[in-house]
Amino acid sequence: MKELQEIVNEQINSMITTGAIEEMIAERLNSCIKECVKNSMESYSEFGRDIKDKINVSLCNALAHVSLPEYNKFVSDVVIESYGQVLETEAKKHLKALLVKSLGSVPESIKASDLSVCA
Repeated sequence: MKELQEIVNEQINSMITTGAIEEMIAERLNSCIKECVKNSMESYSEFGRDIKDKINVSLCNALAHVSLPEYNKFVSDVVIESYGQVLETEAKKHLKALLVKSLGSVPESIKASDLSVCA
C-alpha cells in the first residue's frame, strides 16, 4: 500500500495538471468578490448609506421643481364658482334695485326742486 503522503501528492499533482485547483480558486474568488460587492452595497454599509443619501438629495431637488397645476386649477375653479354664486344671489338684488332707482320711469311732471345737482 502506498504511503498516504504519496497518495495526497499524486492527487494534488493531478489536480494541478488538469486545472482543477485553478478552477476551484477562480470559483471561490468569484464568489468572494460577489459577496464583498454585495456587502459593500447593502443599505447598512457606508457605501449603501451614501448612495441612499445621494438618491434622497436628487429626489428632493427634483421635487422642488415640480408644480401641481391640477391643484391650482381646482382652487381657481372653486373661487370662480363661489364668486359667481355670490354675484347671482347677493349682488344681483342690489344691482337691480340700483338700476330701478337710477333708470326708473320719469314722472310726468318734475319740478326743479325735485332735481338735485349732487345726487
